[in-house]
Amino acid sequence: MKWIRWTITLAYAGFIFYLSSRTWSGASLFPFSDKVFHLILYFGLGGLTLWALRMTKLRGKTHIAYIAFVCAVLYGLSDEIHQLFVPGREFSIMDLLADAVGAALGIFVAAKIAITTKGQKVLI
Repeated sequence: MKWIRWTITLAYAGFIFYLSSRTWSGASLFPFSDKVFHLILYFGLGGLTLWALRMTKLRGKTHIAYIAFVCAVLYGLSDEIHQLFVPGREFSIMDLLADAVGAALGIFVAAKIAITTKGQKVLI
């Protein structure tokens, strides 16, 4: 079961990489829509990262949520650096901030689900 969780999490991270590899026209649906997309994508990554980490020796440890957050934010940083090499894309500290907020929210929700459904303690 552990490998399934990591496969899904890594496939999701690959999907984010694919999206950030695409040249973007700059058109937005509404003001700050790109930040909302970052938040939503990293909400999923944060939650999935915590979900995957819960199948490791870190399960039940008080710092697991922090490790999931650091992993998601470091991935966001690597994604922003990657965008420096994609035509029409650029590094944005505001995008990274949206990634961090999304990851934190995703981890919070995933932790609350774990506590509610499984009775597992996850320190947030």
